[in-house]
Amino acid sequence: MGQLNMFLLFIFLFIIWYYYNQKRQKKENKIEDEVIELDTIQLFALSIGDLETYYIDEDNNKLTAHLKEVWGFDFDEEEYSKDRAIYLLKKIWTEGTVTLFHSNIEFYQKLGIRDVVAYDSSRFVELVSQFIYLEIITQEEAWGLIYLNAQRVQDSYKSREDFESAYINGWTFKQIISSEKLKIEDFDTMKDNFRRNSIEKKEWLSEPIFALLQTYKKEKNV
Repeated sequence: MGQLNMFLLFIFLFIIWYYYNQKRQKKENKIEDEVIELDTIQLFALSIGDLETYYIDEDNNKLTAHLKEVWGFDFDEEEYSKDRAIYLLKKIWTEGTVTLFHSNIEFYQKLGIRDVVAYDSSRFVELVSQFIYLEIITQEEAWGLIYLNAQRVQDSYKSREDFESAYINGWTFKQIISSEKLKIEDFDTMKDNFRRNSIEKKEWLSEPIFALLQTYKKEKNV
């Protein structure tokens, strides 16, 4: 009798496991089906942000706390959040780290405006990604901003290597300025260390991104 009860218990537990496993598998398959395959233009536009370390946390409270700490972004009211998001994106687009660079003339021999712009362009993609994750802006708004950012990068830099080199200079400048211990004398060493540990190289679109978008749209409509 005891063996029969154990067998029935085993069957019962197996049925429960099988039911929940099937339910989980269906959920995972549904998520995979919803994943959008990105085209070459989108991958290029997003890859500009690959140089920046993203902070995307599944816990929205941690992500909003991060945005408040780094950007002073507040979430008291929904409308205020949207307006504040647009304000921050405009600020990083028009000013970014350039204002900080102008107030530290001792770095003029180390880097130029194009270097801090490269750094800000990568951070711009990060910020847009965080806002869309929190559903503060729509996908259409996000892609428009990311495409615009990609076009500016194409207009300002000759190649992926040129952009990455400028970004490294901008990143190094920001780390030194933000630190109480680092000094301008550490600039070259930090830059070389970053370059040695640099991420894999990405493709570079030779044609202007908006021209490619127009061509892409025409092909899709055919």
